[in-house]
Amino acid sequence: MSQLLVVEEDFLAPVVQALLREWGRETETEFGSRPARGSMVSPNDFAPPNGAFFVAMKSGAAVGCAGLRRLNDTEGEVKRLFVSTLARRQGVAGTLLATVEQRAAAARFSGLRLDTNSDAAVALFLSLGYRPIPDYNSNPNARHWMEKRL
Repeated sequence: MSQLLVVEEDFLAPVVQALLREWGRETETEFGSRPARGSMVSPNDFAPPNGAFFVAMKSGAAVGCAGLRRLNDTEGEVKRLFVSTLARRQGVAGTLLATVEQRAAAARFSGLRLDTNSDAAVALFLSLGYRPIPDYNSNPNARHWMEKRL
């Protein structure tokens, strides 16, 4: 079994953009069309010192990604957490989230927030200590909003 390695990447790097295209195709399939414009991101959201973007690598292949961006002085937000279909249920999402949480703690954030439309993702987030909260960002594509205190 090959080792999972998480590396920090520029949001505009080809490896990141390839994963985000895969995420976009999956999102379009889930919604039946392109989702409503809701949770927009910018490359600057993930540029230090206000954020970071991470890619999970396994056997030299990019298998997942996750971003951290600053919401305000005390909180960050997990964005674009995605794991390729063939790499799911292998601990990739948990490892990516742990990496985001470590970076958030180093940035002295007291909490992390996220939103999702996926019931399966909610089960994962609950198992990792995230708790449901009210809608904090009016993202029309989300059905669940969660938070973890760090």
